[in-house]
This record gives sequence, structure tokens and C-alpha cells, in this order.
Amino acid sequence: MRILHLIDSLGGGGAERQLAYLAGGLVERGHEVHVLSLDGGPHRARLVEKGVVLHLGRLRPRLLLLGDLSRAIARVDPEVVQTWLELMNAVGGCAARLGRRPWIYSERNLPEKELGWRATVRHLIAGGADAVVANSESGARSWRTALGGARAKRVTVIPNALALDELDRAPPARPEALGLLPDAEVVLFAGRLVPQKNLALLAPALLRVLARRPRAVALVCGEGELEKWLKSELSRGGVADRCRFFGYRADLWSLMKLASVLVSTSRYEGRPNVVAEAMACGCPLALSDIPEHHELVPKDAALFFPDDETAAANAIAQILDDPAGAKRRAERAAERVRGHSIDRLAREYEAIYRAVLAARS
Repeated sequence: MRILHLIDSLGGGGAERQLAYLAGGLVERGHEVHVLSLDGGPHRARLVEKGVVLHLGRLRPRLLLLGDLSRAIARVDPEVVQTWLELMNAVGGCAARLGRRPWIYSERNLPEKELGWRATVRHLIAGGADAVVANSESGARSWRTALGGARAKRVTVIPNALALDELDRAPPARPEALGLLPDAEVVLFAGRLVPQKNLALLAPALLRVLARRPRAVALVCGEGELEKWLKSELSRGGVADRCRFFGYRADLWSLMKLASVLVSTSRYEGRPNVVAEAMACGCPLALSDIPEHHELVPKDAALFFPDDETAAANAIAQILDDPAGAKRRAERAAERVRGHSIDRLAREYEAIYRAVLAARS
């Protein structure tokens, strides 16, 4: 098949990573894969290396962008168009429909309470897709309820993939290379620095842990609109010298293999890539008590906490106090994700494409 993916950028987010995995996996299965993005990013190199045909555009007002995407679809002449992230799901989806192309809508998360009217607009647009693919059961349930009737049958779930071979080869980071003491207790956060990640809970929890534990160090990996705010909050707590902000890190798996605990305070997720990767790395987990975390992680494989800074800090501290128990939970978590390969991801999407084409014909 000739397949065209449309995505806003090739930045460091989870959707961009999953697209890079999927596109490369589809090429390895013999398909001709094109990716059109409005911006570059760290996943560009992987796409080129795997033999994906890359088209870089530019951001324009939506009506002009709609015309650009319609012409790009006509030039590539794909059998299937798949869209990713909000902008391309909207404008790219409309271009696919105008071009009468089979269209797959990729849903990463569906925070109804957060989006309000925007969620309604997304439902209206996605109602015209040949298939809606969510990466979690909770996301799929939301979409089936929103679309209703016969359209609900178009919703399916394909979990995110992990680059298991590459992940296994990643060496643990060396504390001295990061300017840390050998016995440092490393608390790792990785993700976009945006409201969804509930940094208003993360900041006071980290402050409590670092104030009580002189060997504890917080590593923050990620970028976003709340980076300046988070730095300010941690500085006011007097522990700025033990908080490191790394931005996007290509060696995140090595940091996970060094860390004493990875903490996620998210209010909602789709299928959290960072948590799944930490599971595969054997990193102990302290997670917010949300359905998406429970769907991915068994109850006996992590410590879960409610939306409360004391509870979050206590969960982190409990992991640091009991390394043996934390290791046992981490081993159970690692077993859960061992089958989430890129080839499996590509085969499952390939089946969706063929089903859509068969229904069209």
C-alpha cells in the first residue's frame, strides 16, 4: 500500500514517536510510506533512516493549509491517509475527505472535561473518518459514546509500541556524567510541561521529598509552556541546586535505568509512552491514580497516589525507602510490556487499513 501520514511536527512528544515507529515498521513490511509534517524535530532522522518519504511543509492559516494538504494528497496519491494530533486531525482530515481518500483518525487522548466545546468539534470531524484508532480502552470508550450508533463501530484500540531491542541496548546513565553523586536518589519526571501533566501537584511533592532527603535529586526532562513556572516553584523551595532541567533528551532510556523512581502526576493520558518505557527499563513507578495508568500498569507493579501532594510525596519516599520492594514491582511491570513491539504495531495498523479499503470497495 501507499500510505500518507499527516502530523503537525516531528517533535519530541509521544504521538510523534509512535508515528516514527509505525512508519518505519510499515516500510519494513513492504509498504510505501510518506509523512508530511509542518515542522522538523528529533524523529526526522529515524524516518529518513527507515526509508520513509518525508515531506516538510509550513504552517499557514487553516484555509490555505487545507489547500496545501489537498494538493499534497493529490500528488502522493495514497490509498490511505492517517492523521495525527489536533491540527492535522482537523485540517488534514478535511483534506482527506475532500480528496475522497480512506482516512484514519489517530486519537491520543480525549480529555472531555478539559476541552469542552473543542471536544464537540473533534467529535464532529472524526465522525467522517473511516476509522478512529485510540491507544487506550478509556479513550476508545469515550469515542464510542461520543460518536454513537453505527459510527461507534469504527473505533478500535491499538496500544502504543516500544522499540524493545533499542531500549534493551541503552546503557544506564552514569551519575558522574550528570554531575551527581554515586549514591544520589534520582527522582525522574519526563513529559511535556503543560497543564495536563498536573505540575501543580508535581512541584510541591518534589519539594517535600527533596527537603526531607538530602541525597535526593530531581531530574526534569521535557519542554512546554510551564517550564518557567516549574523552575520558579522549585527555586522558591530552596532546592534549586538539586533540580536539573534537561529539556528533550535523546538518552531518556538511560536516565530511566539510572533513576530510583519515575513519577507521573498526570490528570489524564492516552497511553502514556513515558510510563511504558520506564516499565520496560525496570524503573520503579509512582503514578497518579487515573484510569489510563491503571489500564497500563498492574496494581502490584507501581505505587499509585491521589491528587494530593502529601500522598504523592509519600509514594515517592516509600519507593526510595524500600529499594527491594520497588525492584520487585518494577520487574512485574517490565513483564507487562514485553510484547509491545513495533512489528506488532505495524501489523495491527495494516489490518485496519485493509479493513477500511475492503469496506470502501
